[in-house]
Amino acid sequence: MKTLLIVLGVLFLAALLFVLIGIVSPGQQSENRVEINAPLDFTWDIYHDQDMLKKWVPGLDEIKLKTRKGSVVGAEYELSIIDQAGTKSTMHEKITTFDKPNRFGMDYSNSMLTGNTEVLFEAQGDSTIVIAKNNYKGTNIFLRSMFHFFAGKITEQTTNQYADLKTLVETTYSEKQAAKPKMPQPPLLESAESDTTKAIPDEQVKVADESEN
Repeated sequence: MKTLLIVLGVLFLAALLFVLIGIVSPGQQSENRVEINAPLDFTWDIYHDQDMLKKWVPGLDEIKLKTRKGSVVGAEYELSIIDQAGTKSTMHEKITTFDKPNRFGMDYSNSMLTGNTEVLFEAQGDSTIVIAKNNYKGTNIFLRSMFHFFAGKITEQTTNQYADLKTLVETTYSEKQAAKPKMPQPPLLESAESDTTKAIPDEQVKVADESEN
């Protein structure tokens, strides 16, 4: 009986701690930073290409524009996402910053969380530094506690996403550079001996022949 009471007490304290974390937690923050070997404008364009987005955001199935115009402040989108178990969910996004090609921001929400992301694009020579700052929290006490304990896993997932973005941008840029037509090579110059002979005036050649005779 005493052992049972101890176990129940421990479970009660764990449950209480779990609830308290959900009450006091302001949400989670994370940052992703990646250097991409491609120019600034090219990196920005790939980041915002919806067809390309599906290649580096896992589970992204469909993107629907919900406002009249996209890629501007105030534009809203509805994203359909399918997880590894095959469960489909919907994410709502609203653009809050669109300062091409240096700064992008958005708010997002679904049934489990709300948050915002700010992405900075900085030129570094011929490369681009991409820095994503993420803030999010659960929509209820239970989910806020869950996100508190799984924050490391979520950060790992977003880190992998930006690593995939880096690979995608660099591969696409290399393919584009390779597809460019090569500049024609200038014609080879004639030999120095030939050039020297041509440079001697006819009068000098004639004089030399007469002196030999």
